[in-house]
Amino acid sequence: MNPRVVLYAEGGNETGGSGPPPTPGAEMHDDALGAAHLLVRRVLAAAWGIPLAAVRFIGPLRRRGVVIRGSQLLDRETLRQALSFGSERRRPDFAVVLVDEDGDDARHRTVDGHVADLPLPRVVGCAVREFEAWLIADHAPVRAMLGPLQAPASIEQLRPTEAKALLAGWASSGNVAEIELRRTLASQCDLDDVAHRCAAFARFRNDVGRSKTTLFGGAP
Repeated sequence: MNPRVVLYAEGGNETGGSGPPPTPGAEMHDDALGAAHLLVRRVLAAAWGIPLAAVRFIGPLRRRGVVIRGSQLLDRETLRQALSFGSERRRPDFAVVLVDEDGDDARHRTVDGHVADLPLPRVVGCAVREFEAWLIADHAPVRAMLGPLQAPASIEQLRPTEAKALLAGWASSGNVAEIELRRTLASQCDLDDVAHRCAAFARFRNDVGRSKTTLFGGAP
């Protein structure tokens, strides 16, 4: 099986690759994939026991001509619209919604509840405090690119926007384009290390693993 996956995330830095925004429902080329796509693809492939290349991302739906992201993903009506593909030809097999916790302990439960009754198989990931925490949790690829640096010991204890600021600062100090740093970290980080340091990522991986039964049948 080569599952078609749609990914929604809060920030453009998470999903942005090169080139124009993807056409809704159309398959995305690898150069259009952002860090979130690359990280999620690895999680899906490992959990489902399929090759990385088998996971195909499609362009997300838009609202009023604009890709749905940011606080729009926290709005029940908008999120349900994002996961309701009217055309069977464009419809994905699976959806991933990534939101930031930002200090709201109930956010995962709230967002998941917004779409609990929709037929499209999906997983909601809620990073503590933000998606960038997952990218910087494994320090090895950061140091391989940039050399020795000061890295936080407790990733999920950082304040909202702190992980984002650290990542931007590292890119600037290493004279590396931030989008490339993000993509490299997403591609090279040790998933087990990230799960060990980020309980929210571990939960996301477990939820993806349980989805295997829905998509492929058999034991998860």
